Amino acid sequence: MRLAQIHAPKHHSISFYAAQLHISEKYLSNIIKRVTQKPPREWLDDILLKKAIYMLYDENKSIQQIGDALSFSSPSLFGVFFKRKTGMSPLQYRKTLS
Repeated sequence: MRLAQIHAPKHHSISFYAAQLHISEKYLSNIIKRVTQKPPREWLDDILLKKAIYMLYDENKSIQQIGDALSFSSPSLFGVFFKRKTGMSPLQYRKTLS
């Protein structure tokens, strides 16, 4: 879990964390599911979403800068991810923070 907190902005796959821990993806997936009661992808997405929300509080960072910092290949992919998880765009969400 600590690895994901540190590396989630750059590494969005279970395979990265399994390799870091020298265990199989299947074993790590089973552990994550048992501990968090969530599928691994959902668990990683939740960590990424929390980081995105935290970054949205900094109004000096553009949505594109946040998407770049979280290793999304384009601002639109970041927007799609964020909207899928929250029901609103990053910009709409930022407006609710003020």
